[in-house]
Amino acid sequence: MVYLNSEIIHIGKGTTENIWTDLQRLILIEKSTRKFYKKYGLYYQYFIIRPVQLVYLLFHEPHLFFITLKAIAKSLFK
Repeated sequence: MVYLNSEIIHIGKGTTENIWTDLQRLILIEKSTRKFYKKYGLYYQYFIIRPVQLVYLLFHEPHLFFITLKAIAKSLFK
């Protein structure tokens, strides 16, 4: 096995930060997560697991809690 000792340079800073806001990104994640649970017949588990995750965010990452809550509300009622 051969390992190359080379440097990687990213040109153009290809991130989604320039395209989407944090709220838009979280809305997309919420929609995708619900779609996954629904596809595999576990939709009820989403409504059990998500509140537990929100409580975790509230105590461990409060700066993300309110934006995540807003993303959930927007993705549910759009």
